[in-house]
Amino acid sequence: MADILNRVVSGLSQGVATVGANSKAMVEKAKANTAISNLESERKQVAELLGMKVYEKFQDSPETLGDQGIANFISEIKNRMRGIEEQKAEIARIDEELGKATNNPVATGGISCECGFVVAEGAKFCPKCGAAQQAKPAEPETTDETCACGAPKSNGKFCTQCGAVM
Repeated sequence: MADILNRVVSGLSQGVATVGANSKAMVEKAKANTAISNLESERKQVAELLGMKVYEKFQDSPETLGDQGIANFISEIKNRMRGIEEQKAEIARIDEELGKATNNPVATGGISCECGFVVAEGAKFCPKCGAAQQAKPAEPETTDETCACGAPKSNGKFCTQCGAVM
C-alpha cells in the first residue's frame, strides 16, 4: 500500500512540476508576444513619421523625387487633406446653423463659465458646476417647474438664479 501511495505522490509531484514549467513557458511566451506587438506598433509609427517627412519635403515639388509612385502618394495625401478641410468647414456650418436654430447661449451672447460651460445671459449661477456668474438678471422663463427661489428649473445640476442643487 505504501508503494502505491509513493507512486501516486510521485505522479502528482511530476504533474505539478509539469504544470509549473508549462505556466512559466506560457508567461514567457506572452511576454514575447507583447514585445512583438509593441515593436510592430513602434515600427508603424516610425514608418508614418518617415512618410510625413517625405511628404513635407516634397509636397511642393514632387517632380524632384524622380519616383512617380511617391509623387502619386503625395497627390493622394493632398486630396485627403482637402477633403478633411471641406468636412471641417461643413461641421462649422452645421454648428452655426444649430446655434441659430436652437437659440443657444453661444449664439445669443452667453458667457463662458470658468468650467468651460456656456451660461445663458442673465444666469447668476452656472447650471453645470454651480459657480456664481457676473451677469445681469434676465427675465425668468415661465415653466411648470420652478426652483425654491421661484426661478425656472434648468437642464443643469444647479439653479441659474440662486445656485441651489436642482
